[in-house]
Amino acid sequence: MSTPIASIILLAYNHKDSFIRAAESLLAQKCEYPYEIVIADDGSTDGTRELAERYAAKYPDIIRLTPEAPNKGVVDNYFDALALCQGKYVSDCAADDYWLDTTLLTKEIDMLEADESLSVVFPDVAENGIRLHSAMPEYYKWMKPRVKGKEILLGTLNNTTALPYQLSAALYRKAALERVLEDAPEMVRNAECGVEDVPIIAALASQGDASFLPVVGYYYTVDDTETLSNNLSPAKAFRFYSRLLALTPKLARYYGIPLTVLKRHFDQKYRYIAAMARKSKNRNALKTLREIRKAWRPLRPHIKARINTIRLALGI
Repeated sequence: MSTPIASIILLAYNHKDSFIRAAESLLAQKCEYPYEIVIADDGSTDGTRELAERYAAKYPDIIRLTPEAPNKGVVDNYFDALALCQGKYVSDCAADDYWLDTTLLTKEIDMLEADESLSVVFPDVAENGIRLHSAMPEYYKWMKPRVKGKEILLGTLNNTTALPYQLSAALYRKAALERVLEDAPEMVRNAECGVEDVPIIAALASQGDASFLPVVGYYYTVDDTETLSNNLSPAKAFRFYSRLLALTPKLARYYGIPLTVLKRHFDQKYRYIAAMARKSKNRNALKTLREIRKAWRPLRPHIKARINTIRLALGI
């Protein structure tokens, strides 16, 4: 097997029913370059691991499987897999989603090979049958052959509805991410924040520009089950988004972005978590809210957020 130029991380956790579809979509790539698939199973207990082992045995020249281990969480699972990637370019796919365009990887590699100033290339994404970027105005400004890294960085940290692009199916330079990972590992691999995409997108934006590839490359599955960002209970929604809101000022300070520039993000996200805290009726959330307010000084919460905080404290 020749050394792969690109690595695709297949992230799996109890995805028995959709794993084969995801794996086959990656194997279906008609790629003009050698590539590998690194299956990162995060301690599945539903038979996903057995499926992964079967695929690794069937396709030993292209598929590798991370060592069996207890559940680590999405962040550590991702970065442990990244450490095993041999390609100079990296992409990923969640095992409940799948890739659509069979020439996606070739197109993305071609773009990165042709322009060293690009740190990442990303395609359009289909979600419930809708072309996400093409159908939603908030994405239009990112649909350009070149988007400056500084714009992506600001859009990532100041987002109110969605990130500039989905990390899944995007292809990035591994070396660009590793530069930040070596300089400040806590700004990239931070299990406390609960997600891998925000820190990675920010790190890549600090290292180069981005380019939109006008093809629908990825199908993002949304259903009624709980996921990291599709939380059904107020308590879980509070925990997820409060961790992200606590992370943002740390990233902003590291990348030299004044918090005052991120007021829109803080206003919306803090108002939301204050509402979720009140709905959950968990007074322990008050400590987290205080810590987040302190981290975001000199910004002050919106009046509606302050009202919800007072009502939570009073138990009303």
